[in-house]
Amino acid sequence: MKKVKEQELKEYAQEQSKAIAIRSYNRGNSSDTIRATTEYESKIIEAVIFGALLAIRSGYDQQGAKASAEYIGDLLLPEMNGYLTIYLPICGFEESEQEAAQ
Repeated sequence: MKKVKEQELKEYAQEQSKAIAIRSYNRGNSSDTIRATTEYESKIIEAVIFGALLAIRSGYDQQGAKASAEYIGDLLLPEMNGYLTIYLPICGFEESEQEAAQ
């Protein structure tokens, strides 16, 4: 990841923290429902995504940062699907950076 301003990372994390995927199970089958976050959920999601993006920007292992962020998010919000809510938005920022560089 190129050197992105911290404010840009913060704004991206804030935007991504507006929605959460909630995982539910019915007879062993899982389904996800996307809804708006509560203020509490939003703060957690924003902090986790922002922290992972800062780590990646600082040169830490990208895969490790994304996986750790997803794991932390799942610990803090157990009903959340961390892959959809945390992991993929981090990947999305990286992809948008790669497209902008081309």
